[in-house]
Amino acid sequence: MISLGVLLTHRNQETLLIQELAIQAKAYDIQICRFTPKDVSIKKAMIQGQYYHHDLASWINAALPLPDIIYDRCYHITDKSKTLPLVANLKKMIPFIGYGLPNKWEVYKALRGHPTLHSVLPETEQIKSFDDIVSFLGRHKKCIIKPLSGAQGKGIYVIEKNEDTMVVLKQSQQTGMTMKANEFSLKQWYERKQIGYTYLIQPFLPLKTHDNHPFDLRMYVNKNSNGTWIESAKAVRINKHHPFLSNLAQGGSLMTFDSFISNWAKEKQQQCIENLTLIQRLVPQLLEEHFLPLFEIGIDIGIDDDQKPWILEVNSKPGRKILYSNSNNTLKKYASNLLQYSLFVSNQKERLIYRGVN
Repeated sequence: MISLGVLLTHRNQETLLIQELAIQAKAYDIQICRFTPKDVSIKKAMIQGQYYHHDLASWINAALPLPDIIYDRCYHITDKSKTLPLVANLKKMIPFIGYGLPNKWEVYKALRGHPTLHSVLPETEQIKSFDDIVSFLGRHKKCIIKPLSGAQGKGIYVIEKNEDTMVVLKQSQQTGMTMKANEFSLKQWYERKQIGYTYLIQPFLPLKTHDNHPFDLRMYVNKNSNGTWIESAKAVRINKHHPFLSNLAQGGSLMTFDSFISNWAKEKQQQCIENLTLIQRLVPQLLEEHFLPLFEIGIDIGIDDDQKPWILEVNSKPGRKILYSNSNNTLKKYASNLLQYSLFVSNQKERLIYRGVN
């Protein structure tokens, strides 16, 4: 029997999936445990975690040896200076089911080198000074800036240039707040915002439904029992409560992809599906050529008025809501794939240990 440890931000995180994993694990001769970074003692090679007791159908608190394999779903919301080095040390000791991705800029650079993907990536620059924003606005008039590392649509701003006036549409929980500024006051605003943060800038793409609501497509892909990439779910995220964000965390809702494209011409539907299939095949392949092995990614796609897809973002710890929304069977299949891939990793242990170490 192998032990699979699920590393979480807090123990009550993702209870639906963790419970499903725990129930199915017995059939694969896998013992599931869950723990957080603060539960780990590297020195003692132990965790103060919880394991699932099948006979009692409950979670038991216990001191446990470090698991054989780790599935990392920790978001490092607090105490990053402690949790990130600890996880880096664990990666040197134990195979992980997916090692995650670096920041958005590194991911963009990895993808833009491919001739096919280059054409479906919005022009992106890392902002090094306010002059970069001015230069970008000179070319595009309207742009979006987002933090180098971030999730759930937080910290994103839209800036539009209208003759001598700059208009900033600021993200808040479920609404947009508008601020008008000249170049000098915009510079002051940006310099306050960028303290401790690095931002990327892109053209603002008009990605809206016929009802003028922002939307995007989330494709959730992961590996199966033999390490082959498959699609577990995809859905369109639409936000009727926000001027430019579609994220579910910002009030968005889900719609099936088939329903979304149902009114398109058949040729347009087919072409879009073919483009998405190609993106879905190339993106994980290219990322694994540049970075460490992955298990799952969420690919966020914008689709413009000509039905052309644009890769907006790739996330190695994607949200689960589209897995839960499709059907209970989707979650069960996903959990089964995760457990079977754990066995695959166990058999490939030497190859998947953190590269460059040992």
